[in-house]
Amino acid sequence: MSPPSGSPALDLSAYLGPDASFVGTLSLAGNVRIDGSVDGELLGATLVILGPSARMRGRIQAGSVVVLGAQVTADLDVRGSIELRQGATVVGTLTAAEIHMDPDIEFSGKCDLHPARSTTPRPLAVGLSEAD
Repeated sequence: MSPPSGSPALDLSAYLGPDASFVGTLSLAGNVRIDGSVDGELLGATLVILGPSARMRGRIQAGSVVVLGAQVTADLDVRGSIELRQGATVVGTLTAAEIHMDPDIEFSGKCDLHPARSTTPRPLAVGLSEAD
């Protein structure tokens, strides 16, 4: 299955579709989009995009993370930024150089900001929407 049509020119290294699920640890490089279910760890990606149908439980360690309305119960530990977009529900600890939250999200947890951690510019996620 390919990523949703209408996506911006974002080169994806991996894609997990809405009907797919994964349990365990995934070590990835590059940009990753998840629209399915993950119970475990996502490690090493440059950018992780959690689409509106995504369900994530566990931990993400990556360069940056964008949550597009997904249901997330996980600790997010990133070098760059975390973006929680409209409709996102997130429970966990967010550790990042930057954290951006839209007004219409649900968040329960802890935020640890460490601006000195960022060694890369903000991800190409700007302009992403739920339809992407």
